Amino acid sequence: MNLIIFLILFRKRIPHQYRMVSDDPLPPVTWWFITASVVLAGSLIALFALGLMEKPLAPAALGGATILLLIGLFGRKTALDRVARDISWPVFVFVIGMFIVVRGVQIGVIDHWDFSIPNDPTQALLIGAGVSAIGSNIVNNVPMTLLMMSLFPRVSGAAQEALAYGTLAGANIGPTLTTYGSLATILWLNVLRKRGVDVLPGDYLKIGFVTMPPVLIAATVALWLVL
Repeated sequence: MNLIIFLILFRKRIPHQYRMVSDDPLPPVTWWFITASVVLAGSLIALFALGLMEKPLAPAALGGATILLLIGLFGRKTALDRVARDISWPVFVFVIGMFIVVRGVQIGVIDHWDFSIPNDPTQALLIGAGVSAIGSNIVNNVPMTLLMMSLFPRVSGAAQEALAYGTLAGANIGPTLTTYGSLATILWLNVLRKRGVDVLPGDYLKIGFVTMPPVLIAATVALWLVL
């Protein structure tokens, strides 16, 4: 559905065919390209394996990054100052700040707030998708997901499963509404700015208002039919 909406919105800007404007040959495949590809593939396999074992994913990501950094430093393909410049330090500050705020709200308010979530799967699904989608655009989807996870013990059985899947859909589709709702969006926009492509928040918000609601509704309906 997202692809269909994009094709409609940008139908006048998407060319029907692409023409090669350069006859330059592709860059040669070097040892650094092969090494980076192998490390990336190994990291992805480790991420899937840890996920299936229900283990933390951080060791796979940090391990792959460390191995690639060390190889790059010893092979003179990168330098520490260049790596430090390329890291989006403000994003770290933003995410850590949001984690602190959300954790404070959870401990100070939600844990002491006497409320119950309907034990009906349909209502739990709607709550998970709606609340996580709205909250992700306020505090970012990563801390919002952790906040929603603290609500899972308040329901049981099929309702808990529905709440979890609804949260997963809302926290992944919902934050596409704003430029700061998703950590992935923040990182990608930062990369674009470094390459001279500036995406205005207003333009992004206009597209988000058109694309996010129908995609989230379609995903929620699909989950409802499956569950």
